[in-house]
Amino acid sequence: THTRQLRELIDFLYDDERVLLNSGKWYKYNDDFLAYLKESLDEISVIYDSAYDLTENDLTRYRNRKYDELCHNPVYSEMSEESIRGSIQRKFYDEYIFNLLREEEGFELWDRKPASIGGSVIEICDLKKDDAIYSVKRGKSSSDLCYVVTQSEMAIDAFKHRFVEMPRPKKIV
Repeated sequence: THTRQLRELIDFLYDDERVLLNSGKWYKYNDDFLAYLKESLDEISVIYDSAYDLTENDLTRYRNRKYDELCHNPVYSEMSEESIRGSIQRKFYDEYIFNLLREEEGFELWDRKPASIGGSVIEICDLKKDDAIYSVKRGKSSSDLCYVVTQSEMAIDAFKHRFVEMPRPKKIV
């Protein structure tokens, strides 16, 4: 038989003291890290421009426009309207629509243009305009934010080491 102490089987979080019991070990949150993270984030300039807001109405209008353009395509001839709209919904997901709308405004579309770096394939950016490249992600969790930051970091490294055949940007957004 195998025995373990009860505290090794319990995970417990006590918010008031900012401590955690996990697998029999106590951990105390390091508020210094959170303060440092906040200070670092405060150094990043944030510029909000409502012209780039993407509403549900914008998405619906775009998908309806695509339906009108594509519904007579022979590829869809055997499909019901509902199936065609479902196919369009999957192909033209929110982030992609945002990027396509920006392309109509003069941005260069770089979404889905992979770059090969040392055997790895990365997407440098989603959009490019003038001296700036843009990474675009839409989500509701910190993991979505982490992904867009990681994508930007990879782009910075790619430019730093001259792995990308594109003029070096002055801004990464």
